[in-house]
Amino acid sequence: MRQALIVLLLAATLAAEPTPAYVDALVQKTMASTGMPAVSLAIVRHGTIVYEKAYGYRSLDPKLAATTATTFPIGSVSKQFLAATMVAMAREGKLSLDDPLAKYEPSYTDASQITIAELLAHEAGIRDYYPLDYPTLESFHPITMQALADRYGHLPLDFAPGTRWQYSNSGYTIAGVIAQRVAGAALFDIYRRRFFEPLGMTSAHWIDGGFGPTDALGYSSYYFGPYEVAPVAAAAWLNAAGSLSMTAHDLALWTIALMEHHVVPAADTATLWQPRLLADKENPGYGLGFSLGAFNGHRQVAHGGEVVGYQSFEALYPDDDTSIIVFANATPSDVSSTIGRAIAEDIYGSAAAEAGLPDAAALTRTWLINLAQGQIDRSVLTADFNAFMTPQRIAEAVTSLAPLGTPQVENTRSALRGGLVVNVLTVTFKTKSMRAILYRTPDGKIAELFLL
Repeated sequence: MRQALIVLLLAATLAAEPTPAYVDALVQKTMASTGMPAVSLAIVRHGTIVYEKAYGYRSLDPKLAATTATTFPIGSVSKQFLAATMVAMAREGKLSLDDPLAKYEPSYTDASQITIAELLAHEAGIRDYYPLDYPTLESFHPITMQALADRYGHLPLDFAPGTRWQYSNSGYTIAGVIAQRVAGAALFDIYRRRFFEPLGMTSAHWIDGGFGPTDALGYSSYYFGPYEVAPVAAAAWLNAAGSLSMTAHDLALWTIALMEHHVVPAADTATLWQPRLLADKENPGYGLGFSLGAFNGHRQVAHGGEVVGYQSFEALYPDDDTSIIVFANATPSDVSSTIGRAIAEDIYGSAAAEAGLPDAAALTRTWLINLAQGQIDRSVLTADFNAFMTPQRIAEAVTSLAPLGTPQVENTRSALRGGLVVNVLTVTFKTKSMRAILYRTPDGKIAELFLL
């Protein structure tokens, strides 16, 4: 026990501090390569906001600079506020997380078999009403949260409750209806009283059906076309699943409160961050409103968010009071997560570096150059990938790669998955750019290397 504590303390002590120069260069390079209009971020170290800054433009026409006071819709990061509310209500005896849905909506499909906790954990089997990355035709027509909940609550389930994990905005819509009914108040009023006012989160506001004067303008670009102003979903289409907007500073205050148990008691965060097991004991890596995992050996509690025109990245490292918040105002894109993970790597090191493996970018570049000539070094491949790389596949690769010329390769992020070191890389040829994904075993064998 004492030895484990020493290891944790050493890990916290040896973690690097992200320098403003590094963060600025990272953000500016990422924005330049993607055309992202604006980025806003905040970094918390040891329970204190050590860096916050906004970059670019909150509006492209007219050109208005983004500032740290600019607010961004946070999409699905909103879900954790509902989860925290319902956990608090359970502690106060106002409901139970084990309450069956039938207690509140008895006519819904298999309502007696679904619990509140399963709604919050995406285990209820209720079909997601908003799985796409662009607005559907019906999302331009106002609806009520109750009507949306009723529509999807009466559909057949996609699976038996508790047997699978499947992301569902519908589950949070239904949970939001229940929370409002139990509290006798609108969700934002509940959040404001419980969290925003006590924590000084003065920028937080509700954007369901329209944006506020402090919000960045959202943009969309499909198939690498020019940015267009993102359309706004009508009332109630974001609801409990994604209706909050705020500054990066204020979301950082929330992460500090979670890690240091201000306003949200330790018992509540323990419930929110407790891994849930499915019926077959599989761990899907999700608690209540949070994704659960690790980054390079450090416990990570995280969530991403997206509504059309906006994206958000939130990652907490509770064991050393660290969090990273990144917002951006265009979709579809992975700019916020790319920047967030790069900052995490600057603090904690990359998975590949920690594993002592050769540079992923150099390895990928050499592999692509040799593959374009029909040559691969089979001694560095796993048995499975060796079998996969048949002469026919190599010939097909030569046909497609040879005309592209010599690539430039840059590593964008690293992670660990299934005992393998994973790198996502940007590959740039003279006429096109694409992603590569590289999987390696701890001893450096290539288990997969594909272009996406």
